[in-house]
Amino acid sequence: MSLGGTPLLLAASQAFLAAYGFGVSIAFGALFLVAITTTMHARWFVTVRPIATAIAGTLPLYLVLFVPVALLAPHLYPFAGATSVGGVAASPRLLEVVEHQRVWNSVPFFVGRGFFYLVVASLISEALVRAPQRLQVRIAAGSLPALAFILTFAAFDWFMTRSPGFGSDAYGAVFFAGAFGGAAALVALVACLVPGSVPVGFGADLRHAVGKVAFVGVMLWGYLGFCQFLLVWMADLPGEIPFYGARIVGAWLPVTVILVAIHFAVPFLLLLVRPVKRGRKPLAWVAGLMLVAHALDLEWLTIPTSRQPSPLDVIPFVVIAALAALVIRLRLTPAKATEPEVALALRYESP
Repeated sequence: MSLGGTPLLLAASQAFLAAYGFGVSIAFGALFLVAITTTMHARWFVTVRPIATAIAGTLPLYLVLFVPVALLAPHLYPFAGATSVGGVAASPRLLEVVEHQRVWNSVPFFVGRGFFYLVVASLISEALVRAPQRLQVRIAAGSLPALAFILTFAAFDWFMTRSPGFGSDAYGAVFFAGAFGGAAALVALVACLVPGSVPVGFGADLRHAVGKVAFVGVMLWGYLGFCQFLLVWMADLPGEIPFYGARIVGAWLPVTVILVAIHFAVPFLLLLVRPVKRGRKPLAWVAGLMLVAHALDLEWLTIPTSRQPSPLDVIPFVVIAALAALVIRLRLTPAKATEPEVALALRYESP
């Protein structure tokens, strides 16, 4: 079954979109993390703030990588000319839904909105790094509502529209939870494993603080994801049920079970243990698991249920992750223990 192209091109397009969503969501999540901690005057966070700002600084990369998404739109989105949904020929009712949304989801408007989201987020990211310190709190606090709208509509545009009969007001919140948890996990992983990424003296108490932020991401994703599932199940609307129905039966059921296990159950239980959050290697293992789970979550959202995730889907993840890692490495300037604010943060004691 083709979707405006060969099956191989379709599979490659879907895998690229999943990998793109994985990377850009973590960049957005890191930007939220910087904005929230800056607004709250979280002094301990200055020890890992350079890592978070470097991750958020990859947003211009995703501005460039959005070009392939725009070019592949006819192979990915029904409103852009695709003649099937989830790899299955669209029913007349779904085609009617697509036609009804045609004005909002016209390709030029879709592409323009995507670039707008990424440009605004990139500018906010740069402002939070380059602005004088006295202005950063105001910029962070003022940008949070804008970032919330941007990420919500980006989730709607880039992923929810692939299932035109499905609609959920909580979709953006669930996507944010995954992005936030993924960003916290990457910050923890870099802080634990990359030499020189944190100031000398970064110890168990500060790892504990980072681990607690990751724990918040795990709980938030589990809670919001379950609420969305429960609301769809209770409403029993024919346009919404297929989204979950196809993912909890047949070949996709094991994928869904694994996703719930490694995205929520396992990290939730592990991060309840104090030594896991305080230990360098244990925290790194949990953070790595969270990143794998977030990648699988994007596969779960993006790959049509007419096929299962394939080992070949890993290729765009590896390529985009490598490009992002290069940008992060170039932009990362670790905090110095000699700076007064950092020296104060290094005395932080986790309760």
